[in-house]
Amino acid sequence: MLGRLLLNVGDDGQRDIGVGEPILSPIGVPIERWSCRLYGGETANPTYRNHGSHAEAIEITYDPARTDYRALLEFFFQVHDPTTLNRQGNDAGLSYRSAIFYLDDEQRRVADATIAEVDASGLWPRKVVTEVTPAGAFWKAEPEHQDYLQR
Repeated sequence: MLGRLLLNVGDDGQRDIGVGEPILSPIGVPIERWSCRLYGGETANPTYRNHGSHAEAIEITYDPARTDYRALLEFFFQVHDPTTLNRQGNDAGLSYRSAIFYLDDEQRRVADATIAEVDASGLWPRKVVTEVTPAGAFWKAEPEHQDYLQR
């Protein structure tokens, strides 16, 4: 489940990163923990059945000594198609948009630079449509949506 990024430096020096595009878990990336979230919409206390314009996303907590924001973004752009608007595979709609939710100007700068480099790389046949949006309120997805791929 990737797509948007939310990065928050905690007291313990670990960082949280929330990424949208909800179809793949961050397998192979050194992270501490992750959970499914809903980001970027207007509906308060959203549910799977009533989530309005929220995007399905994951929140990743990682140790900056083992990986960094840029590396996670690079992984994100390898495991989903950032060129399809509001769609990932058979899943279509605003919930499945590719997006990065940033917490500060540095995250936005890194996200914009990464998108420009992905576009220039020719990795994808079309232009990247991933949105870069300030992180706002988010909600933890319901229990049945946690660890979905492990079931």
